[in-house]
Amino acid sequence: MGGIVRNNRIAICADAGISVIKNKDGKIYNNTLYSNRFTPDVRVSALNVKYINNILDRPLNLRDGTIVTQSNNLVLSWPSDGSLFVDAPRYNFHLKTTAVLAIDRGYNLGSEVPIDFEGNPRPQGPAFDIGADELVKY
Repeated sequence: MGGIVRNNRIAICADAGISVIKNKDGKIYNNTLYSNRFTPDVRVSALNVKYINNILDRPLNLRDGTIVTQSNNLVLSWPSDGSLFVDAPRYNFHLKTTAVLAIDRGYNLGSEVPIDFEGNPRPQGPAFDIGADELVKY
């Protein structure tokens, strides 16, 4: 089974931004969820799933006896909280330079996520950023 979901920006989805169902050893790394209709979830006998370095629009919902390792995830204050992003209502999910809760706060996933959603190398600073965007410091 396995599989990896990385560097996605998922916004205003009619369902959960990411659902993991009947998966073993799946990896959910460095995604950004914003203002989706339902809570991201892991369900139906999912085992050993890793949820790391994600910006979530709601807390992760673990259902049906699932087993998940969570690390360095950031949950927005409310599903449409755009305070971390340059212009979330216009789908610009680049991190603001003031997004201190996300910048350099991620776990180093090395070769699993060597670039961000635009192809920028990770990390740009002393550590990985959380979410799909790695803030490029010029």
